[in-house]
Amino acid sequence: MTKRPFQYRSRGFTLIELAIVLGVVGVLAAGLFRLMSTGNSQSKDASTAQQQQALIAAVAGYLSDNSSGGGQNVMKAMGAYGTQNIPLPTSNTSLSNCQATGYALSGGLASPYANMCNFLPPGFTQSTTNSYGQTYTIQVLKDNTPPGPTAPQTYSYEIATTGPVVPDVDGGRISSLIGGDGGFVYTSPVCTGAASSVTACGTMGAWSNVITNPGTSQGYGFASSQFGSIVSRSFISPGTNSSYFWLARSLMPSGAPDLTYNTMATDLYMSGATNINMSSGALIFSGTDVSGSIQMGTGFINLASGYISGPGLAGGAAQIELGSGAYTAGTLISLTTGCTAISTAGCPAALYVTTGDVFVAGEVTATKVYSASDERLKMNIHPIVNPLDNIMKIDPVSFNFKNGGSASMGIVAQQLETVYPELVHETNGTKYVEYTALIGPLIGAIQELKHQNDDLRAKLHEQEMREQDLERTLKGTSATP
Repeated sequence: MTKRPFQYRSRGFTLIELAIVLGVVGVLAAGLFRLMSTGNSQSKDASTAQQQQALIAAVAGYLSDNSSGGGQNVMKAMGAYGTQNIPLPTSNTSLSNCQATGYALSGGLASPYANMCNFLPPGFTQSTTNSYGQTYTIQVLKDNTPPGPTAPQTYSYEIATTGPVVPDVDGGRISSLIGGDGGFVYTSPVCTGAASSVTACGTMGAWSNVITNPGTSQGYGFASSQFGSIVSRSFISPGTNSSYFWLARSLMPSGAPDLTYNTMATDLYMSGATNINMSSGALIFSGTDVSGSIQMGTGFINLASGYISGPGLAGGAAQIELGSGAYTAGTLISLTTGCTAISTAGCPAALYVTTGDVFVAGEVTATKVYSASDERLKMNIHPIVNPLDNIMKIDPVSFNFKNGGSASMGIVAQQLETVYPELVHETNGTKYVEYTALIGPLIGAIQELKHQNDDLRAKLHEQEMREQDLERTLKGTSATP
């Protein structure tokens, strides 16, 4: 009988093998289910965070609105410190519907909350829920620390959810997706305060707040807050220093260039090392509004100490322009401090221009006038050639100015230009003479006259000596017998 090299036989799975196969299938199925559940949960959390972010942005826009239905008026009406609920509309099928019926307006008067419709996502109302079925409550806090009528005030607002409990794992993920404003009320106390105090924890421990403790600094008063709630806390004032004011201004609507919208709604207080930085623009006290400028119809800018600094403007425009106004005492600009002498060490000048020109259409009166003449500032130094001949080519004249008729004396720029063109400058078609530079040729002319005078004196003296010698000679000859 011949044997085959390989012999095959078929048989079924044993019970052990079947149990192993079923176990592997179970593990794979469980892993796949967890993977699908995790992906589902992450998408749900991302959607919840995005919706919270949209509402945060909407409230920020509303609170910056200074029109009759804007949040600025709501905040102005708040007390020294405390909280104010901001209601969501009951209906928001369209902008006009939201404004007209969403806040139950009556008597034709605009509700203080009506302009919330301009910033809310379409369809967002009191019944809108996040992915976990939670609704939203909004509250603004006005903080005044320390209390006092003149203490600067800051504003912040908190958005908390109410409804089905969000698991702690998802709540932590959602708050981190929201960003720095995000927070969550955990079912177990993981941030400052006992669990019964309903404490919201900010992302990565950025902040914590007992949101059911109203009437105190940074304390909100949500009556329906619960564990498992999404909470966001947003500061309106810049930075984290509670002494800052929020720069309250109105937003300009798209397509409506109405200058009244771009108006400060409160005083601007500056202290410490704070500055107003204008990289371009102008400072204007009267006239029409210009882009990048500060316009003052009335009032004044008082610099008790400090300065106004800028790199200069192109096109000949003035950096600081004072129209036809006048200082109270009759002086347009009064500088009462500064150096009493150029040589005073460590003393800044009352008016100091490092580069550029100073143009005065009227008169300039000064006790002393100095010009830069340091040898270290000069190059190509040469004696002035033929100063006397050149000076004699210039006619001194007396004249009257056409503007005002005042009498004066001097020279004519056009005539000087033919002799010393470097001493004549032209601005806007008018020629000006650098009179101080004429001192050089005048000194040279005087020195040349001195040399000529000295030569004449020497020749005259020599002639006198010859005449004396001749006279002595003649006398000696006549005396000889």
